[in-house]
Amino acid sequence: MSSLVRRIQRKLMRKRPDYEPRAQVTEVYDDGSYSVLRPTKGWAHFSARRLAAQRKMAAALDHFIPERIRKPAKLWRKPAPPAPSTETRQQRRHKQRSA
Repeated sequence: MSSLVRRIQRKLMRKRPDYEPRAQVTEVYDDGSYSVLRPTKGWAHFSARRLAAQRKMAAALDHFIPERIRKPAKLWRKPAPPAPSTETRQQRRHKQRSA
């Protein structure tokens, strides 16, 4: 079975009304940090300093809302072709020679 088929099956399982995600193994420490057991990578440790920095950054970005830059509307028309010249080829050549 290909990974695409498995991914589709997992998506369908998650959409079911009776689906409950598996509990993640977590160890919380006294200093506020914690470790999480990942199925393929082993234990991942998250320090309290890193979590505090992430919270501060999220709070700072929460109050900063940049103004949206409005792009000008696109005109999907083709530009008008240049006006045809009334000069003939022979007249243009004569002008070039005399200049």
